[in-house]
Amino acid sequence: MKHKLFYSLLLITVSLLTLHSCVDYKEVKIVGIKDVQVEKISQEGIKAKIFLQINNPNDYKISVVDSDLDLYLNGVKMGKAILKDKIKLNKTSDEIYGFRVETSFKEAGITSLPALMAAFTGGTIQVRAKGNIKARAYMVSKKVDMDFSEMVKI
Repeated sequence: MKHKLFYSLLLITVSLLTLHSCVDYKEVKIVGIKDVQVEKISQEGIKAKIFLQINNPNDYKISVVDSDLDLYLNGVKMGKAILKDKIKLNKTSDEIYGFRVETSFKEAGITSLPALMAAFTGGTIQVRAKGNIKARAYMVSKKVDMDFSEMVKI
């Protein structure tokens, strides 16, 4: 009985190690911000959809499941950007994905007011996201640090 349990555990361990080594991870790259659509602005915060062009060179889909990102407009911290939906990145793709995000102005003080006014009077603004995102492929999760900035036309 003990031998049967031992061999079963050994088989499961070897199988998991073999499967894990088959998953060769290549770095996913954010090519750029393609569009920002503001859905709602209120005293509490902003709801927006950010369209990112993302290159996934891997031979498997990757799910973006969580984020811990600080959002900056023109260098001024606006607050935490909360990812509202899980996104699946297609395998070996270079596509544009829409991310619904919400940010709260609870952390932003009076110093953020000029950046907000400039952001929504038109023209271009610098959008920066700094923090990490959590991605999952198969049964493996990974947190990836991110610090991305780009000028965006509003």
